[in-house]
Order: sequence, then structure tokens, then C-alpha cells
Amino acid sequence: MSRYCGFRKLFLLTLFALPIFINQQTFADGKVFPKRMQKVPPSIPSQRAILSYRDGIEKLVIESSIDGGGTEFGWVIPLPSQPTKFKQVSSGLIETMSLNIQPKIENGDSHAPFLGISFSITVLVILLCYMKLRNAPRNHYRIVLFLLIGSILFLILIPTLSSAGLGLNLSELEGVDVLETSIIGNYEVAVLKADDPNALASWLNTNDFVGLSEQDRNIVDSYINENWYFVVAKLKRDADGYSSPHPVSLTFPTEKAVYPMKLTSTVGSNVYLEIFVIADESADCKQLTREVVNEYSYQKVGKYWIRSDKQEIYGFNDENFKQHIGHSGAKDFMWDGCFVTKLTGILTSKQMKDDLYLNFSKAEPFRKHYYSFKGARIFTILICSNVCSLLILLLTSKIINNKNFTKYRTADSLKRVFSPALFISFLIGTFIFLCLPKINAKTSGDIWMIAYFFRTDKMFDSIDGLAEKTNYFDGMNKDAVSNMIDIFFDDYNDHYTNEKVEYGDSPWNYEIIEDYRGIVFRFYDRYGFAEDYVLTSKP
Repeated sequence: MSRYCGFRKLFLLTLFALPIFINQQTFADGKVFPKRMQKVPPSIPSQRAILSYRDGIEKLVIESSIDGGGTEFGWVIPLPSQPTKFKQVSSGLIETMSLNIQPKIENGDSHAPFLGISFSITVLVILLCYMKLRNAPRNHYRIVLFLLIGSILFLILIPTLSSAGLGLNLSELEGVDVLETSIIGNYEVAVLKADDPNALASWLNTNDFVGLSEQDRNIVDSYINENWYFVVAKLKRDADGYSSPHPVSLTFPTEKAVYPMKLTSTVGSNVYLEIFVIADESADCKQLTREVVNEYSYQKVGKYWIRSDKQEIYGFNDENFKQHIGHSGAKDFMWDGCFVTKLTGILTSKQMKDDLYLNFSKAEPFRKHYYSFKGARIFTILICSNVCSLLILLLTSKIINNKNFTKYRTADSLKRVFSPALFISFLIGTFIFLCLPKINAKTSGDIWMIAYFFRTDKMFDSIDGLAEKTNYFDGMNKDAVSNMIDIFFDDYNDHYTNEKVEYGDSPWNYEIIEDYRGIVFRFYDRYGFAEDYVLTSKP
């Protein structure tokens, strides 16, 4: 009876300790904000897009990456109807949505502090159970129990103690009607209606495009038979290599929201696609994975800027996951009460044989949960350790409560208790690791949110010093001020993306503008909200 009571105390004590390292709440010295994680796009050609659809009108914004030699490219976009409007769109809008509208990614940071505790408990449980099976003297396992409690307390306390014209030949060829032309940023755009693929190929050849392959001609022929139009954009860039030209917005009527992909299938390689669908309902597409569904309201946002008083600005707020969109360009595509669905996927040539048609249904907020590979390993090891400990306790309890039990040899202990427990926990861990949804991810941002305020305030202090040194840029025009600020940020990386701070309207970047206030430094925060800081007058 005494043997049973002793083991029951051990069993209850260990069960009491397990919630300590399974619990994932924040530590006692204050709330710790975990590192934000971002999905890492694969190193293949990629497209990011915004597709806004309402009342039969689609606004399509496409940003495609280009990786190759040459400084001039042609881009052919099939559309089901003639576009009614073209517009240059800042890449900062897509970047803002891409950075903020993210699935939940578990990187193991919340589990990592408990790994040491879990491993220590598992090792000590093995020791205790082995001693019990060997019928060791009582004072031996009292020492082990003391070590168990001491190890748990030590590992729990550690975190709290640490601290122009581009050259399009617009003359019409037989079989091709040029319906409209315009200059959109770095693109010269023409809207064409073709009678047959050969006529379109001839027009492209006349304008120094490579032309159409046999596979392209078959796809173009199918579009012509369906009475589609073709938007041809000619891009001129400064250098070859990898680049992402600014996006272009195309507005056109359509009965069903569509993202044209068939021509992309002839590229011969996989394409990573990221689409933000804005509509009155949730969107879905069989070729893509739905990662996030957010409802947004357009309202005033009271924001205390670091360098100024409270300001009332407008932005799109998400009350479900706090993934706000403050970029000023968002209001051209979003509206109060709209839903944004993020769809992603790596499409093979076979999956791009058909255009992507979107289906809409009643929207419910949703956020897909992924694990980074590191997070999946940490979570799996933690589960394995817990399962192993419990199995050893249960098997040992069953054996020593047998009235015929006297003493086990080491070989018997391995055969009856430790080997089965380790094997079963290994199988369970392998199954869990294979089943967890895993993606490549990177850390984005500091652990403590307060670090943002300190670092950003330090940045503005440095700009203050630069302004004072130049007598608030006295006698300098906007270009001169901009060049000086560019030099200032040459070696400055932001804390959020860990990338170089540069000129642009995406999160953690900046612009230099000039208005009635003078020359203004405009800084974009995590959500794309802009903070203006006048450089040419003393604050």
C-alpha cells in the first residue's frame, strides 16, 4: 500500500507540473508581443493582384515580376469586355495589403520557453520510474523529486529575469482594330480587337514583340471566339535583371469576376499568385487557397503620432484580426463594409489552362493557421515529450500496482516501459509533423511593440538634427532635400521587414512632398498610414 501511495504522489505531482509547461500564456512581468511572421514567396515568377468586384464592374490591378535580360517588354492581357478606364496604381498599395493581410503563422516562439521544462520533466520522469521499477530506496527518488521541482522553477524564472512614347506602332493592320491608346506611367497601352490569331501576331511583330507561339495562337483563338478584347502594354525599364514594374488598374464590366491566366500557362514554369479580392461577400477559387477573410469599415482613426498631436485620419479598419489598411489609394478599390479575401497558390502550367473564375458566398471572418518549419518542429517535440512522459507514468503505474511486482531488471524496464513509450510518442510526433500545414516564413518586427516607438522616435530625432544642421534646409529645393534624405537612409533598415528603408509609399518607407506647409517628410507606418513631418520649419 505504501508503494502505491508513494507512486500516486509522484504521479499527481507530475500531472500538476505538466500544465506549467503546456500553458502558453504570457509571463508574469508584463505582456510580451510575439514576433510577427510573414510568408516568404517562392523564388519563381510571381504575380500579385487586387481584384475589386461590385455591381458587375471589375477593377483589376496586376503586378508582375520580370526576371531576365532586356529593358523593353510587351504584356498582353485578355479581357472579357472593353476596358472603360486605365489608371496607374502605386505598388505601395499592394505591398501594404501583402504585408498586413497575413495568415496566422506559428513560429514556435510561444512554445520554445517550455521546451526545456518539458525535456527536463521527461528525463526526470524516466529516472523516477526507472528507480521505482528497480525498487530503489525511498531517499533516492526524493532527491530526484527535489531536482524535478527545482528544474521547473528555474526554467520558469529564466524568462522573467531576462531582458514618354515607348514606340508602339499604332497603325492598324488588317484584322486588328486599335480601339484606344494611352500612356499609363511607364507603360504605353493599346486596346485591341482581333479577328484571328495571325492578325494579332502580325500586329505584335510590327511593334517588335516576339509574337505568338503555336500554343499562344490556340489560346488567343479561343479568346477571339468568345469575343474577348486584348490590352497590350509596352514597358520600358532602366536595367535588366529582376524587377517589379508599377501596377496598372483596368476597369471593365463583366458578369463574373475573372482573373485571366491562360496565356500565362505558356510560359512553361510555375507561377506564385497572390490575389486580394474585394467584394460584398467572401471569394473562393478552386485553384487557390483561401488564407484570410476580413471585413473592413471605413472610419476616422484617432492616431497619436510620435512627433505631433493626435490627428483624425481615415482608414480601413479590421476589427477581427487588426489587419488595418491605411494606404490612401485603398479607397479607390475598397468601401465601407467590404470584405477582403486573400487567395494564394503556386500554379502549374496545367492549372493555368483555364482562367480563374471567382465564386462568392456569405462571408465569415477567417484566418488560416500555418506553421513555419521551425515552429512545426518545436510544437512536435513538445507534444512528443509530453506524450512520452505520460505513457511512462501510466505504464509504470500499471506494473508496480501489480501485486506480483517485486523488482524489474534494466532489460525488462526497457522492454515493458521505456521502449514502447518512446516508440509510440515518436509515431505520434511524426504523424503530427506531417499533418501540420507548413510554409516558408520569416520574422517581421521586434518582440516588444514598444521597440517600434523607440526606434522610430530615434529616426525622427536624427532627422531633427539634420534639419537643425542645415538651418531647416534653408535655400534648398525639394530635389536637393530629397537627395540628402536618401543619403541619410542609405544604411537604415526598418525593424519590421528588416529591409532597407527606401523612397516609396509602402510600410516603413517614406516620400518627400511639397505643399503649402513647405517641404514635407512623409513616413508610412506598419498599416500604410502616413505621418507628415515638415522639414523646412522648426517643429
